[in-house]
Amino acid sequence: MAETHNSVAPSHKWYQQYFYISLTKIGLERKMMEASEIGRVQLRNEYRVDKVPSGFVVSSVNTKGEIFSQLFQQCVVDTCISVLGEREWKVDEAAFELAGVAEGEGWPFSYGYKLKFFVQGLLVILVALGRADYEKVGRAFIYRGHA
Repeated sequence: MAETHNSVAPSHKWYQQYFYISLTKIGLERKMMEASEIGRVQLRNEYRVDKVPSGFVVSSVNTKGEIFSQLFQQCVVDTCISVLGEREWKVDEAAFELAGVAEGEGWPFSYGYKLKFFVQGLLVILVALGRADYEKVGRAFIYRGHA
């Protein structure tokens, strides 16, 4: 049976340990001084979503201890909300739907596997904001947008 999830907020100390290192590596330490955590989402890895003045930062640490953080501009998140709407999406389907918009608006990625990772980050933001929920079906995650 599939399990439906909303934003998850467990307390993990590894974020405290790795988060600053990650932000320094990608040049976000100044932006993060004004950041506030809005939620955490547990997929295969746990994702932390922070609100910064220009948008959102999604960060995660994988099982190997590798740190990944990505900045998402507010306008990109707004576009994602308006294009995807209140429907069901797998990451690859959402990436296909957003590819044309991504290229037209000059997103950091507009095709291929990097776009899929970028779109997954956008969907994680929507879950953290309460604008979507998700469920795991087999190995895939299905996201449902809502108002």
